[in-house]
Amino acid sequence: MQHHLPIKIELPEHFLDEETRDGYTISPLMKKVWAVEIDLLFEFVRICDKYGLKWYMGGGSMLGTVRHKGYIPWDDDIDLNLFRKDYDKFCEVARQELKSPYFFTDGTADKGVFRAYAQIYNSDTTCIMANSVCVKRSFNQGISIDIFPIDNVPEAEDERKKFTDAIEKKCSFCRWLYGHNGIYIPKTGEGFIRRTKHFAASVVARIVWPFLHKKCADTLFSLMRKYESDNSGKLIADLSMPPFLRRRLWERAWYAETVEMPFEWFIVNVPCGYDNWLTNHYGNWKQFEKGTALHLAAIYDPEKPYTEYTKNMNYEIP
Repeated sequence: MQHHLPIKIELPEHFLDEETRDGYTISPLMKKVWAVEIDLLFEFVRICDKYGLKWYMGGGSMLGTVRHKGYIPWDDDIDLNLFRKDYDKFCEVARQELKSPYFFTDGTADKGVFRAYAQIYNSDTTCIMANSVCVKRSFNQGISIDIFPIDNVPEAEDERKKFTDAIEKKCSFCRWLYGHNGIYIPKTGEGFIRRTKHFAASVVARIVWPFLHKKCADTLFSLMRKYESDNSGKLIADLSMPPFLRRRLWERAWYAETVEMPFEWFIVNVPCGYDNWLTNHYGNWKQFEKGTALHLAAIYDPEKPYTEYTKNMNYEIP
């Protein structure tokens, strides 16, 4: 199938064709989204290889690798993990390594959104999430992949809960401060009270933003690194996605080595304890739950820049 995707990699013949896997039909559009994400993954791996950084498939991408030897058929993104030291190094070099149309963010660059993890976007594509349709956003809304840091956490349950609760509070404030800097466009039929509350919050956020946004993010990230020097502990975690859930708490031994496995037509890394990780995160991970991984983007367009949609905010939702 011919395409006009803004990617560097060469795709296998027929990769973009409609296909049924495990009883689920994958459309040519979603195959193009996958192709853009895989191209971003290749850029990520190129940088990690250049600087000697150890990385792993994470989340649903780990599940897809182990169970499907590629994407979960009903999934629409790629999740990656690095330990904090390698994550920080990646963030340090990515801006220099990635050139247009690739775009790197550590999640704190733009008004309108805050994330405690990094992303790589393709700026010549479009992925507008459903919750962004009515908000004029300043951040990149191309197709992206997610890169999550792995941090050390205390073994003592009381100390760990106090630690994760503090992170949740700071992260929630960062999200509020950043998120209310978007230009809100009320939904049809939205009530007066809701409009008023959002307008008031936006006014306050825009007033305090210049003074607090960097300090807010720096304080959070400093807290997440609190136990960075203690690599002897048994437990590690993904702290970047509050609320902190038990399934985001892992054993260091599960990541003692990497295991190579096929993903689509190439090879990726998963942690050696992938069975324990997947059981901890999903329970009976070998059982399919079709359609539960989609992230509900309102608009996907792998062949057109998101700016073509957002410049006038009068696009139609398919």
